[in-house]
Amino acid sequence: MNIGELGLRSAIQAIRPEPAATAIADIGSAPEGKKAGFADFLSESLKQVNESGLEADRLIGERLKGNEVNPHTTIIALQEADLSFRLLISVKQRLEQSFQELLRTQI
Repeated sequence: MNIGELGLRSAIQAIRPEPAATAIADIGSAPEGKKAGFADFLSESLKQVNESGLEADRLIGERLKGNEVNPHTTIIALQEADLSFRLLISVKQRLEQSFQELLRTQI
């Protein structure tokens, strides 16, 4: 079953009522006086992907220790981490392709 981005986000919010939408909206925001750049956006995105993976690892560890962890929360955290990582890899590949295209451009 393929869950779209909106379906995954609403499922995560239903189980874990954290303000996920505001975290995504805050990626491009920068402190006053500093203009947000693409490097800042990538850095923040990498941090979020890492945090997503660490959260999934933590939930799996808790489950393996025998602690009461909702299995749905664990599965959704795993799927969120997987989807974030796949998106990150896709962006990396697209950036590499763009860079290679720039190198081939003749002046």
